[in-house]
Amino acid sequence: MKLFATRVWGFDPHNWPVVTFGLDGHRDNLLRKSSAGDAIVFVGTQGEPTTEKDQGRLLGVAQFGRDPVDTLEIIPEEVLRPEQYDERGNFRWPKALIMTRV
Repeated sequence: MKLFATRVWGFDPHNWPVVTFGLDGHRDNLLRKSSAGDAIVFVGTQGEPTTEKDQGRLLGVAQFGRDPVDTLEIIPEEVLRPEQYDERGNFRWPKALIMTRV
């Protein structure tokens, strides 16, 4: 099993059960470099909006599926926050893979 890593603002697989990407090329690159059963570790970023207690810490680990999905088709609307959109109103991480085991 290979492990990959990503920096995140938080880890809440119940409400956010996907590994997200800003570009489909980044998602597709992970798919090319990984195999079924590989996992990704989630590390809190060093600044806001990551809470101080989560900054720089290992927040979770998840295995992920192989089928590309659109993040906004999976995440409940009530979970989304304004900072998750850029200045033009575009969602920052529209591409995703479903977490299969957390």
